Amino acid sequence: MFWEKVKLGYKFGASMETTSSSTYLYKTTRGSDELGEGVLEFGSAIIWKKEVIKNPVYKPGDTPTQTTNYTINEVSSGTFILLLNPK
Repeated sequence: MFWEKVKLGYKFGASMETTSSSTYLYKTTRGSDELGEGVLEFGSAIIWKKEVIKNPVYKPGDTPTQTTNYTINEVSSGTFILLLNPK
């Protein structure tokens, strides 16, 4: 608790003092909150499987394309699922 005296007005022999105080309350939580807990170890794989799909060519002369799909690791807490996507 901090106390501070503040004088207001001119000093003509009389003074008016105001005293104020402030109290701060901090609440912290240890452990998991309502979202639960999801654990991913540092050495865990992020990408489980990589699949390359070749898209069909519909017109002669078109360039074939391909799509890459990844099956990635999920971290679940029961309330949410966290997906890690590498760039």
